[in-house]
Amino acid sequence: MQTKNQSAGQVVELIKGELTRLGTEPASPAELQARKSVLIGDYGRDLGTSGGLADILGGLAVYGVPLDEIQSYTDKVSAVSAQDVQAFSKAELDPAKASVIVVGDAKAMGDGVKAATPKAVTIPIDKLDLDNTTLTKGK
Repeated sequence: MQTKNQSAGQVVELIKGELTRLGTEPASPAELQARKSVLIGDYGRDLGTSGGLADILGGLAVYGVPLDEIQSYTDKVSAVSAQDVQAFSKAELDPAKASVIVVGDAKAMGDGVKAATPKAVTIPIDKLDLDNTTLTKGK
């Protein structure tokens, strides 16, 4: 997400709320159909170019997925139900288990992010190390 520093806490709350909703309510038929259409349409456009086809085949190879999966993708996307999305969301997108990283001017954000994520840790830019799993230098 991208937002103003001042609304970062509100955006974190909105995301947490949406993740919770996905796990507790089935997606509406219109919402589900719209997303399926985007996925299938993008896939079809990717198949229409040599670069897109190479990307798809490369992704299948990297993850050890049989290359004939290229033929069944659209059928599998079409078969996904609202209950499938809800079950996946509940199991995999639990906001209580999510890591949230907010980047910006902590002073400008005010208390909104701290309220939305009480265990938040502020890492000053001079201590930030994106190659370290703790995101901090020397830990």
